Amino acid sequence: KGKSNTIKAFEEENPAIELSLTKYYLFENQHFRDRIAKGPPSSFRWVSWMIVSKVPVHRKNLIELLESETINEQSDIQIQKDLDRTFNLDHGEDLKLSNKMEAKGKNDEAQVELEYSLYKLLKSLAFIDKELGYCQGINFIAAFLLQVSDKSEDEALYELISLFSNTFKLGFNLRSFYIEDFPMLNCFVFIFERLLSSEYPNLSSHIEKIGLPSQAWIGKWIQTLYTICLPTSICKRLWDCLLAHGIYFIISFSIALLGITEKDLLLIKDDVDLVNYFKNLLSVTEVYYEGCEYNITRNSKRYVQIDYVLEDALKLQENYSERGYFNGLPNTYFKSNPSM
Repeated sequence: KGKSNTIKAFEEENPAIELSLTKYYLFENQHFRDRIAKGPPSSFRWVSWMIVSKVPVHRKNLIELLESETINEQSDIQIQKDLDRTFNLDHGEDLKLSNKMEAKGKNDEAQVELEYSLYKLLKSLAFIDKELGYCQGINFIAAFLLQVSDKSEDEALYELISLFSNTFKLGFNLRSFYIEDFPMLNCFVFIFERLLSSEYPNLSSHIEKIGLPSQAWIGKWIQTLYTICLPTSICKRLWDCLLAHGIYFIISFSIALLGITEKDLLLIKDDVDLVNYFKNLLSVTEVYYEGCEYNITRNSKRYVQIDYVLEDALKLQENYSERGYFNGLPNTYFKSNPSM
C-alpha cells in the first residue's frame, strides 16, 4: 500500500498541506523544529516528521517497485522470524507468511496484514542497502514508523531511508548502529556511560555493582531509539524531540530519564528488579492530546511524566552542545552507505 485510506482522505481535504508546511520549514526552520519538539497535533505529526527528515515531497511507489526483488536468504529468514517477535504474537516462530492466515484465523486478518507490510518494508530496506541487509532491532523502528504513518508502506520506507542513510542529508545514519561491530552504537553507549558517571556518580556506581551490562539495556534502547521499550504514544513524543534536535538527543534523554528516577534506582539490588522497574516505569494505559497538552493515564503509581524528562533532556542537550561534548567524533563512526 502506498498510502493508507486515512492519509489519502487527509490529503484530499488538505491537498497543499505538505507543500505549504515544507515552504514554512524552509523559511522558518528553527520555529518549525521548536514546534515539533513541543508536540504537534496528531494530524500533522507524520507529515511534519517527513519534512524535517528532508523526505522529498514527490515520491515513487518504492514498495511496489521493489516487491519482486530478492534478498539474501539468511536475511529473509531472519526477517520472517522477527515479525512475530515484533508484535508479541503467541504462535510458533517458524510459521511462514503464506500459512499465517489459515493458522491464525480470520479474526487476525488486520494483524497479518500489518506483519506483511512490515515484511515488505524490511525486505525493501535490505535490498536497497545490501551491505547492511537486515539486523535485529531494525524491525522495531520499522514497525513504529508503520504505526505512526497509519500503515503507509512507501512513506515509512522513505523515512527509513532518511534515518539509515545520508540520501536526504538528515544526518542520523542509523545504519552505523547495526553494521558489523556496531561502531556508532558503541560510541553512543560509551558517551552515555561517561556522562552518567559525571552527572550521577552514585547512580553510575550502583548500576555497575548490580552487574547489568550496558548492551543488555541502554544499548538496546539507544539502538532502537526506544521503540523496543516505550509505548508508541510515548515514543512519539521522544521522536518529536529527536527529529527536532538531532540524533544526540537520545543520549541527553537517556541521562535525563535515569536522573529523574535516581532515588528509586538506588534502592534496587539486582538486575532482574532493575529490568522490571523500567518495564513498569515506561508502561501506560492511555495517552491522549487535548488542547495543547498530553494527558497520561498510568497503570502504576510509580511513573515519570514524559514531558518532564524531555524538558530535562533539552537542558542537558544545550549544556552538552555548548561544551562541545558531541564534537570531534571519528568520521568512521558515521561512514555513509552507497547512495540509495
